Amino acid sequence: MATQLHTEIVPDPPPFFSPAPTPVSPKQTASTPKKKLVRRTDRDYSQVLRRSFQFAFLLLNVYLGSVFYVWVRHYETGMQTRAVARPAGVEGWLPIAGMMNLKYFLVTGHVPAMHPAAMFLLITFLAIVLVQ
Repeated sequence: MATQLHTEIVPDPPPFFSPAPTPVSPKQTASTPKKKLVRRTDRDYSQVLRRSFQFAFLLLNVYLGSVFYVWVRHYETGMQTRAVARPAGVEGWLPIAGMMNLKYFLVTGHVPAMHPAAMFLLITFLAIVLVQ
């Protein structure tokens, strides 16, 4: 099913649909002086520090993912492969568990035993959003 090609000319809108001109105030007509450009004299290490933390976080997540993969494969193969402990940091990848645990915490006042890391991550992210 093809769409039709519309070739008719669209007329100009009536004058009552055109936007009204905005009045110019005297303050807008006078040019404001630009801020003077200030160059830093020392080297800025903030981007290097930021990239370092991002890379460390990436390495941490790759490590947690690989350990979790080995843990899952142990049970998928009927316990024929190497056994490792389930990494606790995997809980941070469970956002649904974080929301459910936050509700549980708000209703009961107790920190849940299952997946508390996801709840604390969610609380941290919400706090960051509210602070900004």
